[in-house]
Amino acid sequence: MLIRILLVEDLNFVRTSFALLFEQEQGFYLVGKVESGEEAIRAVECHQPDIVIMDLFMGEMDGIAATEAIMEAHAKSAYKPKIIIFSIEERLM
Repeated sequence: MLIRILLVEDLNFVRTSFALLFEQEQGFYLVGKVESGEEAIRAVECHQPDIVIMDLFMGEMDGIAATEAIMEAHAKSAYKPKIIIFSIEERLM
């Protein structure tokens, strides 16, 4: 059984890097790659992934707001995606 993953990341190079990792690993199926919280909400409805890997900091709608909207939309549903929120921060030394 494949684990269906939706990747949500606004930076193209990070999104592409994560996608390459999941596409090479057995047991995972990347159902979609989107770059905003708004797109994430629509993609969850369309693809119903098992896991959503969500960037914390994005443009208009951040990962927290998108996660809240997704969980609220499925509050009374049997389908409940697992959402992992991450952030990549560049530190100057």
